[in-house]
Amino acid sequence: MTGQAWSRTVGHAGARAWLLITCIALISGCAGGQPDPLPGSVSASAHAAVSPAHAPASSSPPGLDGCLPTAQWEIRAIADPGGARLILGILGSGRKTVILSNESDENLCSWLLLARRLTALGYRVVVWNYGGNEPPGELLALARWARKHGAARIVLMGASEGAKTSLIAAARLGHAVSGVVSLSAESVLRPGILVIRSVARLHCPFSW
Repeated sequence: MTGQAWSRTVGHAGARAWLLITCIALISGCAGGQPDPLPGSVSASAHAAVSPAHAPASSSPPGLDGCLPTAQWEIRAIADPGGARLILGILGSGRKTVILSNESDENLCSWLLLARRLTALGYRVVVWNYGGNEPPGELLALARWARKHGAARIVLMGASEGAKTSLIAAARLGHAVSGVVSLSAESVLRPGILVIRSVARLHCPFSW
């Protein structure tokens, strides 16, 4: 199912959206204590890699697809692990953060309905588009950014390409991520990269 089709389904059948929200609530609420530091989060180079900067306010930054109302969304830019920059849209201010990763033939606009429902329940939501480098590495950088900027618990959620990316990144994060919600993850991210190997190494609850 495409991101747009999924969004339409949620629009017509709110029960599915609430099921996903329930999964996120259960996952983000079951991890106790302080999470482990993110890999690389204590180094000066890692701190420099996630230093945020406000994107230009005069126009929608590249990669935000013209669907985020700037009056509601905070727009940030962080360093991409490959040396470029990732543009993020942030909604809400809760200490539980959900990072939403879209499928390969969609963009972040497909998450807006769910993002609004999550923030209404007290979550902070981060949406983003891939920057052209290894997606799990990019998502790892986003998780570092979220932790540095107040996230007590982090849930990774994605569809298709984003689901595979979320599962692989979560395995790399170890105990530093509270959970994963995977929608229609295929078995292979790239030739030779089997998603099931990452699933076997997960240290957090997940909805497959």
